[in-house]
Amino acid sequence: MKTRALPGLGLLALLTVGGLLAAEPAATKYPTVKMGMTTDEVVALVGKPDFITPVEVAGKKTESWTYRRLLDHKHQFDSVDVIEIPAFIGIGWNTLGSYPEDVLRKTQVQIIQVTSLLMVDDHLVASKQWKEKKAAYDQ
Repeated sequence: MKTRALPGLGLLALLTVGGLLAAEPAATKYPTVKMGMTTDEVVALVGKPDFITPVEVAGKKTESWTYRRLLDHKHQFDSVDVIEIPAFIGIGWNTLGSYPEDVLRKTQVQIIQVTSLLMVDDHLVASKQWKEKKAAYDQ
């Protein structure tokens, strides 16, 4: 019996199994902006920015748009000092002593995602994203 190979079929199977040919991109939890979008498209997709900062560029209307989104908010306790507490230790005549105890401070921690978009002549040309950690201490 003679077998006949179909050219290109093996490559197509390899690409499909390897996941290189995807039917649709994976859905994301949050809207995604794309380079070249207009300011109106960006605002319609993700809303108005928290801050708009004009940028000096000769002959072009350029702005930096900044969005801030809270990712996580938690409370934690940090040890800020150790104090000695008087205590009776053991049995006998000289039983007065002390033991160390941590002094704790409650801290509120926020993780914020910051997204900066560079808009030139009402079109998105660059973007950058990072996380910031903000801590506030309860008094």
